[in-house]
Amino acid sequence: MPAGIPIRRWFHEANASDRRKTWKTCRRCRCKGRRRRVDEYPPAAYTSQMLVHRTVKSWWVASIVTGAVCIGVQGPSASMAAMTLTSSALKAGGSLPKQYTCDGANESPPLAWSDVPTGANTYVLIVEDPDAPSGTWVHWVVYDMPLSLKELPAGVPPSDQLAQGGMQGTNDFHKLGYGGPCPPPGKSHRYVFTLYAVTQASKIKPNATKADVLKAIEGHVIGQAELSATYKR
Repeated sequence: MPAGIPIRRWFHEANASDRRKTWKTCRRCRCKGRRRRVDEYPPAAYTSQMLVHRTVKSWWVASIVTGAVCIGVQGPSASMAAMTLTSSALKAGGSLPKQYTCDGANESPPLAWSDVPTGANTYVLIVEDPDAPSGTWVHWVVYDMPLSLKELPAGVPPSDQLAQGGMQGTNDFHKLGYGGPCPPPGKSHRYVFTLYAVTQASKIKPNATKADVLKAIEGHVIGQAELSATYKR
């Protein structure tokens, strides 16, 4: 075999005196035993097969990418009902009055909700600060509130049982009930009030944490509402 010539090329050209009679194995589609002449355009069958291979490959890659996106972005179900959560003490996206922070009376603001989806049997309320330096900070956990309850008054006492029904959990201050915003001096922090409509009670012990409650209601949430406010010191 002459030096510098690939084995495959030498094998096909060894007995060929005319280059126009030289054949070459199809590498692109890897079809077994099929050959084509190197100085001719690929036959129609070869071209069609290439198109099939490319189409299947593109579909396969797109399927993997789409699947990865779907797995990585598992948010609330598209069928989840949108509820309405409001407060007479603050405007959505506005500043939280000092009365409801650690710089004031440190009491919970009044809340009211509507548009409850059919099938709900209880409510869960979580209040948290996603801008806290150490990560999301939980300010309030209320769960197993009865379906008949449509509002919470201002200044809910820090007891494990609500007078209106339901229980309060432990916040990240390691205290029971509501703990008002108390951010470090500097930038403004967001405080997100999230209400969940749940098909069944969590049936967990009093003083539960946010993690305990969310784990207990997983797969039973059919409605959700949010109300956000900011506070800066």
